[in-house]
Amino acid sequence: MDFKELSYYLQNVGKDPARLIFEDELTGLYNRRFLYNYLQQNIKWDSLDQQHVSLLMMDLDHFKSINDTYGHDAGDKALIYLAGMIKEMAGQKSLPIRYAGDEFMILLPEKDKQTAVDVGENLIRQVHDRPFQLNDEMELSITLSIGLASAPADAKDYTTLIQRADTALYYAKKAGRDRLANAGDIPPQDVFVKTALQQLGKAKIAGRKTQLATVAEALKRFSQRQSQFVIAHGAPGM
Repeated sequence: MDFKELSYYLQNVGKDPARLIFEDELTGLYNRRFLYNYLQQNIKWDSLDQQHVSLLMMDLDHFKSINDTYGHDAGDKALIYLAGMIKEMAGQKSLPIRYAGDEFMILLPEKDKQTAVDVGENLIRQVHDRPFQLNDEMELSITLSIGLASAPADAKDYTTLIQRADTALYYAKKAGRDRLANAGDIPPQDVFVKTALQQLGKAKIAGRKTQLATVAEALKRFSQRQSQFVIAHGAPGM
């Protein structure tokens, strides 16, 4: 199917092809492409003292068990339910985003960390108070884990902002789920594996892709409480 045929098909089933560039089809929220474009084009990273920005990154706790127990249609319904809740909490001035799979975000331009904390904690309360209605006979109590990062307090660029929010989300899940974690309050030793993997992902060492992958895999297994050791050898300073 060429572009003209695809465009004609989408228009005739009620889908605007232009919207698919920045919109998640399942939930109707903005997608990852929109997020990156917005962060690059609309945030003045060289004047963060005058324009704060905060990011809430979250996912559904135990989402896989919903799919495994009730089927993927139920999983999609749970994502749509959560998307509606996130859109409501975002309001008119913040941006609700489906980042990937069951990972969602709320980007809060010109909002400081305390405002973002209030939004995140309110979202967790709303999810508790308004359970997911699977069908007429069954409702499921689901929970969220949320990671929060703000610029300039936690980051000076959008890549680091996302990484810090992701690390905070990792900590929230590690600490027991169903909670919000603030990137600025996390003990570094408690997220060592996560931050080490992020640094490895950014490493630009020619000819060492295989070796870096080996180290990353060892770190992942170490985080799963599997004993690991890596032997590195080479010339001094390698």
